[in-house]
Amino acid sequence: MSQKLDRFGAVASSLCALHCALCALLPAALSALGLGFLIGHEAEWLLTLVAVALGMVAMIVGWRQHRSFRVAGVLAIGIVGLLVS
Repeated sequence: MSQKLDRFGAVASSLCALHCALCALLPAALSALGLGFLIGHEAEWLLTLVAVALGMVAMIVGWRQHRSFRVAGVLAIGIVGLLVS
């Protein structure tokens, strides 16, 4: 289960990085291709909520084994960073 969750997290973070790069570098191309909705606030909030949910699930699974307050703190900082940005 842990390996599947790690793989899903890797794919999700790769898709997130791709989304950020495309939205920053090619906004006109996305609009021309009919993918302009990826630039909107709704898509940003949806992807942010997915990232927060995935982080929380990973934290819960990892907490059961490691019980690391440091990791929980880094997760909290990451969630605040996502929501502030």
